[in-house]
Amino acid sequence: MDKQEILRRCEITNGMADREVEAFSDIFQIVHFQRGDIIFREGETSNDLYVIDKGIIDVVIYSKVHLGESERIAKLKDGDIFGEFSMLDGAERSATLIAEEDTDLMVAAYIDFHRFLENREHVGFLVMRNLARTLTVRLRKMNHEVQSALL
Repeated sequence: MDKQEILRRCEITNGMADREVEAFSDIFQIVHFQRGDIIFREGETSNDLYVIDKGIIDVVIYSKVHLGESERIAKLKDGDIFGEFSMLDGAERSATLIAEEDTDLMVAAYIDFHRFLENREHVGFLVMRNLARTLTVRLRKMNHEVQSALL
């Protein structure tokens, strides 16, 4: 698994030169999860950023009113990123993520990610712009789904 190739498939590197992607890939570690493994739980304090190389991940939220009830709100696939909320704001995880199948991920620790971006302003701008685009697309999709459910 070539970390640079994986990152090239991901929107987070849009606009980066090859040498920038190569340097960026150095902050990522490769991890594997088996089917059914919980990657992290809603409410946990963790702020790593993940990129999916291969696999499918369910994004699940749990009811605060009806204990034990849950809802899958998204399904993530190859090339998707997750963990960006906590990476950006340091808050607790907003959902539980579960590997639907054997899954290979790349993970960047919060401190490594921020140090890298602080030392490379141009790359920092590109990454933050790309994260903003990703979050905007997800928010618009969620708004549409809520609107469709309510109206």
